[in-house]
Amino acid sequence: PVDESTGEMIVNKTGMGSSAALVTSLVGSLLRYFGLVKLPSTLTENDNIDNLAYGKDVAMVHNLSQICHSVAQGKIGSGFDVSSACYGSHAYTRFNPDIISDCMNEELGMNNVLYHIVNDNCKWDNTVRVLNLIEGIELLMADVCGGSESPSMARKIMKWKRERITSSDEADLWEKLKQCNNDIFSLMQTIVTYANDNISSNLLVDLSQKDIDEWRKCQPFGSILYELRQALSRNRSLMKQMGDAAGVPVVPDTQSHIIEETEKIKGVIACGVPGAGGYDALYVIYLKGEITDEGRSDIVRDEVASLWKSMSEDNDFQVCPLSLRSTGSIWGGLKESYDLPW
Repeated sequence: PVDESTGEMIVNKTGMGSSAALVTSLVGSLLRYFGLVKLPSTLTENDNIDNLAYGKDVAMVHNLSQICHSVAQGKIGSGFDVSSACYGSHAYTRFNPDIISDCMNEELGMNNVLYHIVNDNCKWDNTVRVLNLIEGIELLMADVCGGSESPSMARKIMKWKRERITSSDEADLWEKLKQCNNDIFSLMQTIVTYANDNISSNLLVDLSQKDIDEWRKCQPFGSILYELRQALSRNRSLMKQMGDAAGVPVVPDTQSHIIEETEKIKGVIACGVPGAGGYDALYVIYLKGEITDEGRSDIVRDEVASLWKSMSEDNDFQVCPLSLRSTGSIWGGLKESYDLPW
């Protein structure tokens, strides 16, 4: 379809980094085809990003993809979506945008600077801290019919930050959000560390059948999950406050309603909007319940599906779960799953 007011084609987005994944996979494929890099096909839990023999090759794909994606967008973004496409699930610190700013200058000519920028890893100051979910904690993603233009939303937020933060409360939002994100990372690391020796699948199934307030009685693991729920809720609240102040629907009211109803389901740790926010996607982190459909699903997942189906039938939006699940590998790859039963 074409937008009658602008004449531009309307493209629905999932809001989960699909444009960055496309750029990164194309760059990686071309570099590998021409023999410039060696890339892994699979990794084991014992692999480590820092000591992999092909680490420099992956870094080359990352660096070149960041440049290509920035040129395609016409601006230098955060780079997290490209980094995720290269390294999987992780906590990310952005590179200094000055590193690739010359590539955005048409007068300099990209060929004159591209090779040196891509291959000089000493200049790239981005950081990658691996982050995984343990076995028994599932991530479910959903496409919400519609779509937001992430670059334009992010651009408005950054403009608000530069020009319109006039009160200490507004300025403090950024620091609170940063601290909240660090808390979430620390809690998820704690869960992984604790789970290595102390967690059984039976415990997680048992907790999936209890209300969230009962989790705190299961010390210490249930309490850690409860704290994670609270931290993710604070993050969503801060994101909504920031969006409201900037006049950008980072957490729209329609999404808030879906989120609140989803979080009432036993076993759901948290629900929210990923990435830059907006109308186009949702995520759910939940405790895997008792197995259903011959192992293809579980009770909690089925209840989320049932709720979203009901809400989609009664409203103007469509919530469509994506039939992919994390493999749980250190690079956070995806594997095909079975569609939810609706």
